[in-house]
Amino acid sequence: MKMVTVARDLGEHPDQPAVRIRSLDGLRGVAAVVVVFYHLCLLFPLGWAAYLKEPSSPLFNVLLRSPGSILTAGRPAVYVFFVLSGFVLAYSFVGTDGQRYRPYLIKRICRIWLPFTAAILGSALLYLLFDGGHVPTASSWFNDLSWNPPLSVSKVVEHLAMTGGAEDLDNVMWSLVHEMRISIVFPLLVAAYLRFPKFTILSGLALSVICIVAKARIDSPVGDSILETGRYSYLFVLGIGLSQERARISAAVSRLPAAVVAMAWIAVCLLLTSRMMLPNNGGKLLWLFGEFPVGLGAALAVALVLRRGGTERLFANRMTLWLGGVSYSLYLVHVPIILLVGSVAGAIYPALVPVCFALAIAAAWLFHKLVEKKAQDVGRRLVARA
Repeated sequence: MKMVTVARDLGEHPDQPAVRIRSLDGLRGVAAVVVVFYHLCLLFPLGWAAYLKEPSSPLFNVLLRSPGSILTAGRPAVYVFFVLSGFVLAYSFVGTDGQRYRPYLIKRICRIWLPFTAAILGSALLYLLFDGGHVPTASSWFNDLSWNPPLSVSKVVEHLAMTGGAEDLDNVMWSLVHEMRISIVFPLLVAAYLRFPKFTILSGLALSVICIVAKARIDSPVGDSILETGRYSYLFVLGIGLSQERARISAAVSRLPAAVVAMAWIAVCLLLTSRMMLPNNGGKLLWLFGEFPVGLGAALAVALVLRRGGTERLFANRMTLWLGGVSYSLYLVHVPIILLVGSVAGAIYPALVPVCFALAIAAAWLFHKLVEKKAQDVGRRLVARA
C-alpha cells in the first residue's frame, strides 16, 4: 500500500494540495477526540484537581497524571496540531505551483477565522439563553474559566479580535490565536527553512527559549499571549522540516521492524505525557521548559504516521478519516456543547459524559457542513476574484 493516496481536493482541506497524505488526516482526527476527552475530564472537580496536581482520585490520577493520560492529553494533542499545520501548509505552499502570499492568507483567514467567529457567536448565544450560573457539582474549570460573566459586546469583540486577553466563551481558542498569528508569517518561515534548514530550526528553538524566559517575568494577558506565540513557533518549523523530508522519513520509518515501531510509539506516549508527571515543586520555568519533550513527541508522532503498511492502515481507516474531516469543527464546538449540557442539567454526573460526547460529534458534523465548508467556499471565491 502506498503512503500517499491521490485525491482531488473536494473542499475538506483547502490549504492542502490535491495530493494528500491521508494518514495525517487520521492523526488529526484522533488528536481532536483526545482534546474532547480532556475537557470531559476537566468537568469534574477531581479531574480538575488532578490536572492541577492536587489530591484526587486514582481514576483521574491515571487519566491526567500518568502515561495513561495519553487518552486525555489535550495540550499535547494541540502540539500535534501545530506540527501538522506546519507540515501541511509547507507541503501546500512549496508543492503548489503559483502559490502566492495574498491567496494563501485569504484562504487561511477564511479557513480559521470565519468558522471561529461562528463558534464564538454561537457560544455567546448559548450563554445568554442557557447559562444557569454556578453548578456546585462541577469543577472550577466549568464554573470560573468558562462562560465567565459578565457577557458584553466588548468581550465578544475581544474574542473575535484574537487578542489573547479573553477566552472564556470557547477556551480552546488559545491555540487558534497562535495559529492565526503564525500563519501570517508562515511563508517567511518556509523561505528561511528552504535556504537555511538547520539554522531555521535552531532559531525557532532559541526563540521559544527566549519567550519562555520572558514569559516568566511578564504579567500582562496580551503580552503573555504574544510571547506564547513565539514560544510555539518551533513546532511549526518542525512541521516544515518533516514536510520537506517526508519521502526520506517515510522510507526510513517504513524499514523499521514492527518491534522498533512499537517501542517508538511507546516513546511518543511517554514524551507527550511527560510534563504532567513533573513534580509540583519544580517551579514555573521547569513547567515551561518541560514542553520541549512534548514537542519532540508530537514531531515523532507525525514522523511515525508516515510509515507505510500497518501504521497507515491504522490512521487512514474510515472512522479516523471522517474524524479528521470534521476535526476543526469538533475542536470549535465541543466546549460550548459541554457547557450547554452542564448548564441545562444543573449537575455533572458520569452519565452525562457520553451524552456530551455524542452531542459534540453531531454538532461537529452539522457545523462542518453548514459553516466550515461554506467558509472554505468563500475563501476559494475570494482567491478566484483576487
